[in-house]
Amino acid sequence: MESEEPGLGEDFPMASATRNVMRMIARDLELVGVHVKDPTDLVQTDAPYPAAVPVLIRWIDQLRTIELSDADRSYLWEMLARALTVREARRVAGPALVRLFREEQLPEMKRWAVGNALDTVADASMLDEIIAIARDRRFGMARQMVVNALGRVGKETRREEVIDCLIELLDDETVVAFAIMALTKLRAVRAVDEIAKHVDSHIPIAKKSARTAMAKLRPAEDR
Repeated sequence: MESEEPGLGEDFPMASATRNVMRMIARDLELVGVHVKDPTDLVQTDAPYPAAVPVLIRWIDQLRTIELSDADRSYLWEMLARALTVREARRVAGPALVRLFREEQLPEMKRWAVGNALDTVADASMLDEIIAIARDRRFGMARQMVVNALGRVGKETRREEVIDCLIELLDDETVVAFAIMALTKLRAVRAVDEIAKHVDSHIPIAKKSARTAMAKLRPAEDR
């Protein structure tokens, strides 16, 4: 799905400590047969790198033990989250990414990138954590892609509970479009009346999502 994904930022002023950490991560990746000049290279490649996944997960927690500025640590965490936004990280990276999403010092745009990774790696075993994050309005727009993930994860288990959660979120302007998209994926016909309230939304993406949902979910004779 296309989204307005915030970038890592090519002009990030990287401190020497951060460069040292990136070299350490690259060395650890080399030990498992993943050869990159820079860990950010993983974000740019289309080739799968399953051997790198445990290394990247380990470094999420390891960064908490290294002396870095908050900005540098957040930059590195975002880099790791983006590198874990791959199918081969599904079923293994979820718990570490949930912990990272809840990290207090993480800025909203960095947290959004972690949520985007969760949209890719979350599975049915994580449903409680995904629902809890989706409902926690303190996280604002950072949880958009977590809400979107419910449209996939909810197909696997507890579908009606997931639909109830998504209907609750239709009054939250920061995630309403993503809740509608998730409800559409779940073929949640019972949500049609609530979705219909957004067909003329002042939020362009919500308006578009609602109209798409109505076309797919509303019975043909009612159109």
